[in-house]
Amino acid sequence: MAYLYCQRNEDDKVLYNELVNVAEFINSWTEMSNFDFRDNNTVDEHIKTMMSLDDEALETLNQRCGEENLVCCKPSQIKRYPDTIPENVELMTLKLQKHNVKKKKTNHFYRNVMTHRERNRNLFTHTLSPVNIQPPSEDRIVTPDAILQVVLYKPSANLKNYVTRSLAPGNAYLENVYAVLGQQVLTELKDRIRCVNDVLVTGDYSENPDLNMSVCAWDVFKSGAFFIENILYDDTRQPENLRYSKEIVEWAAESGIHYECKIMENTKFNELSVRIGCPYLYVHQGNCEHLVVFSDIRMVHPHDNLSIQEYPCMIQRSHKKRTICNVCAYASARWRTVESEHALENTSFFCDACFRSLHYDKDGKKLGNFKAYKYFDGHTVL
Repeated sequence: MAYLYCQRNEDDKVLYNELVNVAEFINSWTEMSNFDFRDNNTVDEHIKTMMSLDDEALETLNQRCGEENLVCCKPSQIKRYPDTIPENVELMTLKLQKHNVKKKKTNHFYRNVMTHRERNRNLFTHTLSPVNIQPPSEDRIVTPDAILQVVLYKPSANLKNYVTRSLAPGNAYLENVYAVLGQQVLTELKDRIRCVNDVLVTGDYSENPDLNMSVCAWDVFKSGAFFIENILYDDTRQPENLRYSKEIVEWAAESGIHYECKIMENTKFNELSVRIGCPYLYVHQGNCEHLVVFSDIRMVHPHDNLSIQEYPCMIQRSHKKRTICNVCAYASARWRTVESEHALENTSFFCDACFRSLHYDKDGKKLGNFKAYKYFDGHTVL
C-alpha cells in the first residue's frame, strides 16, 4: 500500500527504498492472523523469526521502541490554531488558516461566532478497543489488512462554488466518522450509514394522524451510489434498484467527460484508488447527497478489535441540535405542518401533544385546512 501514496522521485531514493522495505515487511506478515495478539511471547517469537534477531537484540528493540517510550508534549504546549504562520506559503490550508487568525484579531464579531462554532463541533468518540474474548476463526480479520477512516459530511443549502472552501465551517457539517476494513465491500458501509431521510414517511397524515406507518423511505427506495475518482458505484442488490450512473454517464458524455460504472457490492475498499482528504460523493433517496472523505488509512494492529463483525463501525459522531416544538419550546418536534391557521408561520414544527391540542377537537376531528407530515429529528432518531 505504500506505493499508492508516494510518487517515485529520483531525488529521494532513500525514502523510496525505505518504503520498499516497509512494503516487503508488510507482505511477509501474511501469517500474523494465526498468532494470538494478546500473547506477547508469541508476538516476540514471530518478530525474532522475521527480522532474524537474537534475544539481546529483541530486548534492545523493546527498550528503545516500547510503548512506554511513546510520549508526546504536554497539553499546555499544544496549539490548535498557531498565531505564527510563515510568509509566502503555497499550501491552501495554511493560507486559509492565516486569514482566519488575522480576522479573529481584527473582527470581534467574527471571533465570537467562530469560537461558538468550534465549541459546538465537539465529537463523541468511540475507540476501537479490543474485546476480552478472541473472535472465532471464521469471524477473525484476515491480516494483513487496512482500516480506512471514512468521514461523512452533510452539505448545507448555501454550499458555495469555491472548491477550496467546500468543507469550511458553515458550508458542510460533519455527521459521522466510520472505520471500515479494506477487505469489505462498499455496500457494507452503505448499509451502516444512517441518514434521517431513510426513516421518513411520506404523505399527508392530517386526516388521520394515528395511521399506521410501518413502511419508511428505506423500505421503498433502496437505491444508492458512490462517486469516487470519476467512477460511479451502483447498488444493484435488489432488482428494482435504480442505477444512478446511467443518466449521469450519458449526461457527462455530452460534455466530453468520461465516467465509468461499477457494481458496489462487487467492489472492495482495497480495490479503490482514493486520495486522502479529497471529497467524494454518496447519494441516495434520489437527491440526498453526502460528502465522503477518506481521512486516514492504516494497518490493523493488535490493539484493534479483531472481529470482522464489528466493522464498519461508527467511531465519531457530531452533536446534533434538536428541532424543538414551536409552542412549548421544550419537547422535540414530531410533526411538520404546512398552511396551518393555528401556527404563526407557514411551515411550523410541533411535538405530538401540542400538535393534537391545536389541530383537533376532543373527538379527534380535524380543525381547519392544513397538511401535516411526520417529522423525524436527526438528534432523536439516529
